[in-house]
Amino acid sequence: MGSWASKPDEADQEPPRGAGSNDASSSAAPDPPLARTTSRPGDLLNPLPECPPGFTEHIYKRAHGVDVPLRIWPAPASYTPAPWVFWVHGGSYIGGKWSIPTANVSVGFAARGYHVVSVGHRLTPHVGVSEVIEDLVDAYVWLRANLPSILGNDKVSLDDSVIYGGSAGATLAFNTAESPRVRAHPPRALVFLYGGVDLTDKWYHTPQDIPLPPYLLPHEADESDLEAWVMDRDARKAITQNPWDDEVPPKASLASLRRHLGIPDYEVTREVLFRIDAATYLTKKRRITATFVRKERFPDPVEWHAELARWSPLFIADTLDTFPPTYIMQGEADEYVPLYEPKKLAHKLRERGWEVVEKYAPGGRHCFDWAYTSPEQEGWKDYIDPLLDFVDEKTGRRGRAGQEAAAA
Repeated sequence: MGSWASKPDEADQEPPRGAGSNDASSSAAPDPPLARTTSRPGDLLNPLPECPPGFTEHIYKRAHGVDVPLRIWPAPASYTPAPWVFWVHGGSYIGGKWSIPTANVSVGFAARGYHVVSVGHRLTPHVGVSEVIEDLVDAYVWLRANLPSILGNDKVSLDDSVIYGGSAGATLAFNTAESPRVRAHPPRALVFLYGGVDLTDKWYHTPQDIPLPPYLLPHEADESDLEAWVMDRDARKAITQNPWDDEVPPKASLASLRRHLGIPDYEVTREVLFRIDAATYLTKKRRITATFVRKERFPDPVEWHAELARWSPLFIADTLDTFPPTYIMQGEADEYVPLYEPKKLAHKLRERGWEVVEKYAPGGRHCFDWAYTSPEQEGWKDYIDPLLDFVDEKTGRRGRAGQEAAAA
């Protein structure tokens, strides 16, 4: 199990090794539920939340020589058999982190008695949308086959799964949930937070006035080095996670980043910084979606529109006979996904006769929910508890929790 945590007076020392384990026979899950520990006073400008302890780490596939990982945080021992949440990180398909879920997942779901699975996938540009969806579907199928042996046959309720994604991860989560291999054993619910809904919309292809960080590295005056990199399609070069500019030195200490990722020997290489700059470059050019969906393969505008629609939740919904109950949440001031996007999806799902709940945060920006890290916060009660209540109802967790409380 991953369980290291440095002491307060060791803030910038090298953390001990062995944060994760591939050994499914590790010791029993921690009890009480998971909670993120605080950042260290010795960290630099941007303290980062620490990776929750108690995980096991697994490679669920190998593709083109690239290991594709996931982490599992078992539910507290008192909650069994427990449902499980399949969490897909965001990051514009080019970055983001599988090694640490957001707090409303790692804290919220664990406290409600769920196994938490944070799933990695390969990142663009070296792979595209079809390969990434294949990764996530493979992960879901792998988990159904392996969770009983990892957690214990009587510890997991396999059919009580939840697929959850935020930002780009929400778009990926929707595509995962609609895959025939997943629909064979569908999730009880989908949680869709501020994700792209209609990839044909000009918003995703027209430069916007969005504040962008400066480049971290020197580049060619014409940015030809960045352009060559984002057009590289060699799948052997793919990686599975990358931090952001505010998570690497000098904005955060290396020790803090290592604890954040739960990877004691993580190094910030030139490749890490270059990928951050490439994400900035693609955002500036408004080519994230075009790169991910491989626009160069579709010179005909009609074919390109059809390919974008193929991966768009708005259009996918028209091809399905059924879909899980869906919880949609977004900030009303989101600068990366326009507010009409989730509303279009909610309208479409209702039009098809499927259950959907919408929750919008006045003044909330993209990833506004990251600010809520504890059930004691007012914002948690306003935005996270209703989400968790919805999922509890769909998995039957709410009813079981009441029975357990009565028995106690």
